[in-house]
Amino acid sequence: MLGAIEDGSSVRQLGPIDLPGGDGQIVVDLDRDGHILGFEILNADLALSPEVIAKATNPL
Repeated sequence: MLGAIEDGSSVRQLGPIDLPGGDGQIVVDLDRDGHILGFEILNADLALSPEVIAKATNPL
């Protein structure tokens, strides 16, 4: 990770992209140069195992 993401850095979003099985979706945030800033997994509790969620980090 390169550091904190400044407010307003995300100028474009891709998605939502449906995950296999239809239990969740991914949204990808991009900066003005098209670099990925982060992503969000919608309905993560349905789409991911509890073990994966337990290992996830939340920078907020």
